[in-house]
Amino acid sequence: MRRPPKAFALVVVLGACFNAPSSPGVPGGKGGSAAAPSPDEIGKLHPPGFETGEVGPLEAPEPEADHVEHEPSDGNGSGFSRGAGRLGPRIARPPDVIPGSASVQGSLDKEIVRRIVRRHINEVKYCYELELVRKRAFGGWATFEFTISLRGAVVAARLRDSTLRAPRVESCVVAAIRRWEFPHWELPHPLGREVVNVSYPFHFVPGSAGYTRTAPAKPAGGVDDL
Repeated sequence: MRRPPKAFALVVVLGACFNAPSSPGVPGGKGGSAAAPSPDEIGKLHPPGFETGEVGPLEAPEPEADHVEHEPSDGNGSGFSRGAGRLGPRIARPPDVIPGSASVQGSLDKEIVRRIVRRHINEVKYCYELELVRKRAFGGWATFEFTISLRGAVVAARLRDSTLRAPRVESCVVAAIRRWEFPHWELPHPLGREVVNVSYPFHFVPGSAGYTRTAPAKPAGGVDDL
């Protein structure tokens, strides 16, 4: 029985493949069929466990580390890397008035005096900020003395000493203090038979250079304009 032409051609091609001489790169090949590779060569071509079928997971290549450009340090750590240590623009700080430690002569508790002064601190800030709008930034310390009557009203106030060199600010604060009152329900009973003299310092801080100074709102307590 004759074979079909297509089957005969397939047999010829397969025979040519099996009988073809091995390439020079295959070990042991000098023409004819190629020699079987040794176990050591198999280990080089395949991962461990290939022969038994226990091939472990292939290890993915480690990602390359991000490149960081370093800059020379200026001594304060800002040159660690490009952009490191830079937290953006600074927030402008407004002016402020910080009360100091009071000196009280009399039977009135110092903590009560501090509480009432902080309640009226916006009046002192108003006197200071209003002058800052009219002239360049300035600051310093100023100490004021005032007398509290037995009923809790301030009956006298004056400037003791100051480094502000701003008479209008100092006179405005004195006028504000004269209107302060210490509510009777916050005073000890009995208060005593003598008035209370208080010496209170204030620290006037002009704020940062980037702050835009505008006319402050007048506090509800009432302050004379400069």
